[in-house]
Amino acid sequence: MINMFERFLLPFFLVTAVATSVQAQSTDIKAMTEDGRKVVLAKDGRWRFDSTSLGQVSAPSSDSPYQTAIDSVSMRFDTKAWALSPAVAADGRTKRGFKHVTLPLHAMVIADEIPATTNQVRGVMLSNARAHTGSDPRVLSEEIKTVNGRAMGSMKFYIVVNGLEFVFSTLFYGGDIGNIQVMCWTGQAIFHKYEGDCQKFLDTLAIK
Repeated sequence: MINMFERFLLPFFLVTAVATSVQAQSTDIKAMTEDGRKVVLAKDGRWRFDSTSLGQVSAPSSDSPYQTAIDSVSMRFDTKAWALSPAVAADGRTKRGFKHVTLPLHAMVIADEIPATTNQVRGVMLSNARAHTGSDPRVLSEEIKTVNGRAMGSMKFYIVVNGLEFVFSTLFYGGDIGNIQVMCWTGQAIFHKYEGDCQKFLDTLAIK
């Protein structure tokens, strides 16, 4: 199971909390995400959507625009609301980030074929959060949900990163097909405003 806090989540924590405007420079590189949205990659490693292209991309014809490393698991996310973040080559198909087009929300999907129990996946998620932030995550709520006939864990937890407070809404599963983590997060102070939008993203998880 890939460590969800390595190289990816911590930079996104800072982006979520401190929205900085990055002016395009001559060294910036323009690229395109898998769903057709244009992004600008700055020299310092930051990225932003190309404002000239927002609103010009129609949803793909596929009803499962993101296929995970587990063939039977995909995300039917709303491509008008969410965009795939630029891929990190080292992550392969096991991990991918998402960013809401207009709201201060980020999400991530981690999935691989290593068999595990749902409780083990829960433990890994919280252990990684503790190890890589120096803060103890506090579980706010927890329940079991059924997705395509499979019982999955659903949990919200609070965590502090460098003095910044965040709330994660998660859906996770472990079984014979592999292990899955779906997460959506934003700042603790504004989570109540966007909790429904996070839940909509989590609910797009589809298991064949």
